[in-house]
Order: sequence, then C-alpha cells, then structure tokens
Amino acid sequence: MTARHHQITVNGLAIHARIHGTGHPLLLHSGIFSRMDDWAPLLDHLDGFEVITYDAPGIGDSAPPPGPMSMRALAAVGTGVLDRLGIGTAHVLGASFGGAVAQQMARDCPDRVGRLVLASTSFGGLAMPGHPAALLGLAARANGRGPATPRAVMFRMSALIGWTSAHWLHRIPHPTLVLCGDDDRVTPLVNHRVIANRIPSARLHVAPGEGHLMLLESPHVAGPVISAFLHAAGEVRAA
Repeated sequence: MTARHHQITVNGLAIHARIHGTGHPLLLHSGIFSRMDDWAPLLDHLDGFEVITYDAPGIGDSAPPPGPMSMRALAAVGTGVLDRLGIGTAHVLGASFGGAVAQQMARDCPDRVGRLVLASTSFGGLAMPGHPAALLGLAARANGRGPATPRAVMFRMSALIGWTSAHWLHRIPHPTLVLCGDDDRVTPLVNHRVIANRIPSARLHVAPGEGHLMLLESPHVAGPVISAFLHAAGEVRAA
C-alpha cells in the first residue's frame, strides 16, 4: 500500500502517522514497543480499508512524553489522531499492549469506534501472566526498536500499573473480534476467553499453532479473519 505521511500534534505531542489505502477508516494501536512500520506484513491483507497507523508517544518518530502516561491518556492519543486527520468514526484494532489501549478507547469514546478487534492481548490486572521466558524473548526482539532511553521505557510501561478492564468489559457495546493463537505464551488463551465472555457482542477466534506475534508473523492467517469481520459491519453502528 502507498502511504501518506502526516506529522501532527496531538495533546501537545508531535505524532507521526500514516494513512494506507482507501475505504472505511481502520485505526491500529501497536504493541508496547512496536513502531508503525511493524504493521507492514498485515497491511496487504486489509484491502478495502483506510488504515491509520501511528507511532505512539516516545516510539519511532513520535515525540516522547514529558512524563508517564496513563492508559486513558494513550487512548486519547488515538482519538486525537482521528481528530487531526478529520476522521469521525473508525474501526479499531489493537494488538498486545495496543489491545489494552483499544479497550480503553472503546470505553472512553464509544461513539468513535465502529467495530473492535482485540488481538493477542489482556485485560490487565487479575489476568493470567505470560511465561517469563516468552516475555524476555519479546523484550529482546524489541531491543533497539523501542524507546531510546530507560526513562522512556518506564514511561511507556507505566500505563499498565494498576490498569484493568475486567470490571467494565461488559460495558463495551461494540461488535468485537477477540483473536489469538493457541500457542500464545505472552498473553495466554485463557485471558482471551475471559475478554470474549465479558464483552456482550464479542466472538473469539483461536488460530491453531499461532503465537503472540501472529498478526505480524502469520498475516496470511490473521488478515483474512480480521478483514472478513470488519467487512461484515455494513453500516457503522451508532454507539
């Protein structure tokens, strides 16, 4: 997909965003240390959508925040990206840490979200933790691609402290696809079952043999499932 680059200011922060393709808007929230470039393998499987990607504060070409940001503040960055690009309502996809941001955005600004995709993610506190070796492996994979300083790393991770969606998942009204691999050792399958059971209009899709990074490592598996779910939306529901 040909990308249109945008350097925008959101809540006082310089944010680098891109728009790929044409169609109904689809906003992507990245993993904790992921850059928007990491979405490249999936983009070819999202035909028919105007896909909006962005580097989160302190990641890639977006400015670091002056201090720690809450999950609510990070979700507001996503909403602000839509505002600055002149987009009212978008489907929203969040992967891993970005899935938490997507949940928060759906909770705080339900009228800005059409359909919701939560992939390889968690509901925060009280969720089953990942295997330590898998978590270390994920951190090693991000080495050199995440925030530039240890301070920036802590600012990024601070949003998870005390955060959970467990007590308000049942208030998310959007049609929701919960997508995971059955070999996800970072955010285990049981967490996805809880999310899918708690959101009233959610359905769970489990991909056999896939792990935490299935959207990026097996886009041919994840992409068609996501695309079919979003294309089935018809008219975007009013929240």
